[in-house]
Amino acid sequence: TPAWGNEDQPPFVNAVAAVDTTLPADELLQAMLALEQRFGRVRDPSVHWGPRALDLDLLLYGAQELDQPGLKVPHPYMHERAFVLVPLAEIAPDLAIPGQGRVQDAVMRVDACGIAPLG
Repeated sequence: TPAWGNEDQPPFVNAVAAVDTTLPADELLQAMLALEQRFGRVRDPSVHWGPRALDLDLLLYGAQELDQPGLKVPHPYMHERAFVLVPLAEIAPDLAIPGQGRVQDAVMRVDACGIAPLG
């Protein structure tokens, strides 16, 4: 997908995965952040939406809605971002985004121009 936010960088590869876990949401997020670090991710608060080797986001946690420091689920902007919704619609079009409706409906409301499958 084209770079988003900070557009002066190469395109990104975006993907969505569904996982089963016994970890609570906050522990799952910490495990995801640790994985980013193992791949060389350094979070620099002065560079928003900058280049990175890996960027993992916890989009949903079942049907739960969470608002904790550092963790908001569903991801507060996922319903506005085609680079999230297009791959999510490939694996779970009927999934409900709490407070936003079904994924397949949300993807129809965003501009998916420039998003292409790898092939």
